[in-house]
Amino acid sequence: MTSPPTAMVSFDVDCGELVPGHRCIARGLFDEGRSAHDLTSGDQSRHQLMRMVSLGYELVPGVTAAEAAAAEFFVEATYATDVALPWTTGGAGFGPGSIDAFAGGPGTAGASGPWPLPDDAGRLRFTLYATGVRGSADPHRVAGTLEVDLPARTARWTPAEA
Repeated sequence: MTSPPTAMVSFDVDCGELVPGHRCIARGLFDEGRSAHDLTSGDQSRHQLMRMVSLGYELVPGVTAAEAAAAEFFVEATYATDVALPWTTGGAGFGPGSIDAFAGGPGTAGASGPWPLPDDAGRLRFTLYATGVRGSADPHRVAGTLEVDLPARTARWTPAEA
């Protein structure tokens, strides 16, 4: 059994209603360990094991099983840093990550990622997407960006313009 990820930076930032009837509260960055990817592409001098991070969030109130049957209840995100990444996050970096069981209650925890975190990165930018009801004409749209300042250990939400 693997141990849960370690919190690197904690915050509580309300990112609005990204899924119908539930607010998304960004809770922090979590250390997912080092990547196991061999980035050599034949050149052994470029081998790197990068630290990986995920963005933890909570959907408030918690999502019930009945709600989950009618809509998609996870937060999709894309990721960028202020430092060049050794590989693209275009495909693997976009997606739901993981989410707890749909049991209702005060909140349902989830995480998006993991993504590579260069050792010298200072700012991270997550573009979060609102998730619509399955079958709708516009199921995903940009909701805004979450900027994380690693040295200051702060995060700021900027909603997308309508």
